[in-house]
Amino acid sequence: MKGIGIFLSLLMWLVTSVSGQEPGSASRWWEPYEGKEAAGPFVLGFWRFDEESAVGKDSSSHGLEGNLRGATWSAGGRFGEGCLRGGPGYPVIDDPHGFVVKRSPILSPGGAFSLEMWLHPDSSEERFPPEVSPVLADCKYVPDNHTGFIWTLTRQSKSGARHLQLEIGLGARSERWFSDPLELTPEKWHHLAFTYDGTGTVAFYLDGEEIGRSTRTGAGSMAAAIRDLSLGDRIGSLYHGFPGQIDEIRFSEGVREFRPVRVSTEAERPAFLRLSEGA
Repeated sequence: MKGIGIFLSLLMWLVTSVSGQEPGSASRWWEPYEGKEAAGPFVLGFWRFDEESAVGKDSSSHGLEGNLRGATWSAGGRFGEGCLRGGPGYPVIDDPHGFVVKRSPILSPGGAFSLEMWLHPDSSEERFPPEVSPVLADCKYVPDNHTGFIWTLTRQSKSGARHLQLEIGLGARSERWFSDPLELTPEKWHHLAFTYDGTGTVAFYLDGEEIGRSTRTGAGSMAAAIRDLSLGDRIGSLYHGFPGQIDEIRFSEGVREFRPVRVSTEAERPAFLRLSEGA
């Protein structure tokens, strides 16, 4: 049994010993976050939308309550409680379908940060047209505002694929990052996330799989946002809402790990302890 304990400790060290991550950064995103994963010191904001009467509640320790701006509360969220329901924006209709959190220095971390949410796309092309490009989170708004960030799902290509796009304001300029092509299955919950290490590297994730990682040379910390944080839509017109349901939005400090297992070693010939009976 002592050997098993040593092996598991070594495995956990290997899983978390990746650049920009600390032990404990691995997220069990497929389960409801509880305890420190919901209200620990690294959680900057966590909006679960469980109850209609308290739809704006922030489950983190910071109490950054939000308000509906066009989005509506809906029963039947990712883990059986409530969620937000959005709708398509421009060019279908230029109306807001978001949830807005008042600007706070807490939401402008000075280094690495991660953002994640669950999405449940509407089923039909009529309800989720190829030409819409939903904004998932925005505190930047316009290209010449070099503060905050905006996270977007691009228009659908002829092949049916979209990309995640992240733009971060760096003070004097802004930089953009793109994911690999992705497809969201209609009427199915998907977990989407990105991480920024504060030094130019962004990684995107879909249901625990990395779908793109790239670095912009010379990029540093995000410049503190001068606008409120809009979730599920752009902060202003032209609005770009998400046609479907949104749930469990968590904003964290640091680079979180969303892959279920990652083993990293510098050894040329790694050795593993065999744990089968009779070994």
